[in-house]
Amino acid sequence: MDTFFLSHGSPTLSIDEAIPARHFFKSWLPARVAGDRTPRAILMVSGHWETATPAVNVIRGTNDTIYDFYGFPKPMYQNQWFGRLTMEFRSAARAPGAARQRQRSCSEQRPDAGTQHRRTVAARLARGRSPALQAAAHPTVQNDSRSQQLKYPAPGAPDLALRTKELLEQAGFGPVKEDHSRGLDHGAWVPLMLMYPDANIPVCQLSVQTDRDGTYHYNLGRALAPLREEGVLILGSGSATHNLRKMGPTNAPVPQWATEFDTWIKDSLLAGRYEDVNRFDEKAPHARTAHPWPDHFYPLHVALGAAGDGAKAEQIHQSWTNATLSYSSYRLAYEYLMICIACAL
Repeated sequence: MDTFFLSHGSPTLSIDEAIPARHFFKSWLPARVAGDRTPRAILMVSGHWETATPAVNVIRGTNDTIYDFYGFPKPMYQNQWFGRLTMEFRSAARAPGAARQRQRSCSEQRPDAGTQHRRTVAARLARGRSPALQAAAHPTVQNDSRSQQLKYPAPGAPDLALRTKELLEQAGFGPVKEDHSRGLDHGAWVPLMLMYPDANIPVCQLSVQTDRDGTYHYNLGRALAPLREEGVLILGSGSATHNLRKMGPTNAPVPQWATEFDTWIKDSLLAGRYEDVNRFDEKAPHARTAHPWPDHFYPLHVALGAAGDGAKAEQIHQSWTNATLSYSSYRLAYEYLMICIACAL
C-alpha cells in the first residue's frame, strides 16, 4: 500500500464546511485515494503524541477520542466524553508560566510520555489564547447535529501495535513503550472521521520524538516498510506549516515565507530530494518560522521512509486557511513497475 502525509490543520476541520481541505478528506473513500484495497488496519503517526522513545497505543477494545484542544467553538465539546486528560489540559493551559514550558532545549532530558503530552498541549494552547488567534482560528460554527457526532470509536489494533514494536526494536529503535490506555488525539481522529466515517478499521497510533531529527524519523519509517505488504495503511498526520503565532484571519493572504517554505517542500518531494527534506531545518527557506517546533513535520519523514527507497511523491491536496496554515498533503507511492523493469534489465 502507498503511504501518505496529511496536513490535518485545525480541529474545526471536523465541523467547519468552509475549510477547503474538509472536502478533500471527505472525498477520500469516493475517490479511492488510497486505492481499491480496504486497509486491514491503520498506523497513524500524529504530531500530537511526543515521547522520549517510540510508543504505541495497545488498545484491545475501542479507541477513546481525546479532545486535546481548548477554546474552540462549543459544538466541539457538547455531549462528548472529554477523555482522561482534557481537564488537565485546561488547568495547565491556565496555569501561570504554562507557555514557558514549551521553550526547552531539544537536547534536554524528556519527561515520561504522559507528562510530556500534557505539557506539549498545555503550552501550545496557552500560547494561542490571544484574542487575535482566537478570532483567526475559530470561525463561526452553527450548533447543529454534527456536534453530537464528534466521536471516532474506531477499534484498537493491538496486533499491529505489537508488530510495530517488533519491527522498530529489531531495527534498533527500542525500547518501544506500550500505552494501554491512550486513545486517538485530534491529529488522528479529525482526519479519520472524514476519511473513514464508519470507524470500522482498527487504528494504532505511533508517537514522534521531537528531540531527534528528520533523518531519525525517516529511518524509523524505513523499519516500518514491511507493514505496507501486510495490508496496513501508514498515515503521517501533521502540518506542512505549523506556526500558531503567525496565524491570521480566515481569508488573510498567505505571507511570502509560508509560500516559499511550502513550495520548497513540494519541489523537493516531487524531485526526489529526500535527503534535503530530511535536513529541512538546514536546507529549507524559513524552516524555523514554518516549524518553530518540529512535531508536526516529523510524521512526513516517517511516511516517506515507510514508502521505501523507490518511493515517488505526489501532491494530492493543497489549500490554505488563516494565512499561514497549509493543508498540503502527499501520496508517497512505491514504484513497483519501475523497480521490476530495472531488475529485468
